[in-house]
Amino acid sequence: MMAWFEKYGDEHERRLCKKLLSYPIREEQLILVHYDFQPDNLFYDGKHIHVIDFNDMMMHLPELDLLCCFKDIDEAFHPMVLKGYESSSKVKLTFEHKEFLNEFDLLFSRYRMKRAMSESWINEPSWMIALRKKFEDKLKAPV
Repeated sequence: MMAWFEKYGDEHERRLCKKLLSYPIREEQLILVHYDFQPDNLFYDGKHIHVIDFNDMMMHLPELDLLCCFKDIDEAFHPMVLKGYESSSKVKLTFEHKEFLNEFDLLFSRYRMKRAMSESWINEPSWMIALRKKFEDKLKAPV
């Protein structure tokens, strides 16, 4: 992703990439994270919770999963989700790198939108045209 922004990113995105690369993150802090850990990708069968949609899985700080999840659920549920995540993963979450995680999430979201918009087809359906417009509007926002 960083190399892609070096080539195709705007000045703000390239600056954010350099900033992210300067964070003191150590390899031993990284685990395999889902990165789309949110309610639509969790299913309960009456006994167990099952997770689906691993398209964005990557090696990263474990807190990244909860950062994604917390954006989609009411804040009152955050402590319960945090407790469940820590007990099932055996990982103690500190959120000491919250600024880094938020900036990474912003940059990666922009990357995915730009990559998705780089392809177009003749006779695109109306929903795709609307989604493309939504992405264009989001990308106009400053980094």
